[in-house]
Amino acid sequence: MRRRLKAPRFGELAKHWTPAVADGPEVETSAIGGTVASQDLAPVGVDIVPVDVGPQKQRAYLGRTASDQAHIIVAHLRDILSSAGGDLRDLTSMRIYIRPMAEPSEWGPALMVLREALGHVAYSETILFVDFIGPEQEVLQVEARGHMRHGA
Repeated sequence: MRRRLKAPRFGELAKHWTPAVADGPEVETSAIGGTVASQDLAPVGVDIVPVDVGPQKQRAYLGRTASDQAHIIVAHLRDILSSAGGDLRDLTSMRIYIRPMAEPSEWGPALMVLREALGHVAYSETILFVDFIGPEQEVLQVEARGHMRHGA
């Protein structure tokens, strides 16, 4: 049975798209960026800046650096997998989208944040340099898949 998964840090922003779905034990996310709907939804220790997103120009908050964005992405993944009844250990693959104009000095540390947070997880990873929809300051987005070990 297919169902939408909760991504609470996206708040009202998620009413415009589905951040993730579960189909039985399988979970798949859309491209998730380092944006949160309000200041109080940012992970502790992450610096954020206000941005306007989407056609309606909704106010949101983006990680100030690519590393801050990566910390937010990990929090989103944790929330989504938890809403499916799992955790980060259930992650099986990730596609990491990096803006082509971003400097390695920006995205390199962000990749390290992702790898440190997921160091205990056996997953496959693909890195793609592509342009994507999102605030122009957003350096990376992640699309992920997971398999819940205990079912959904």
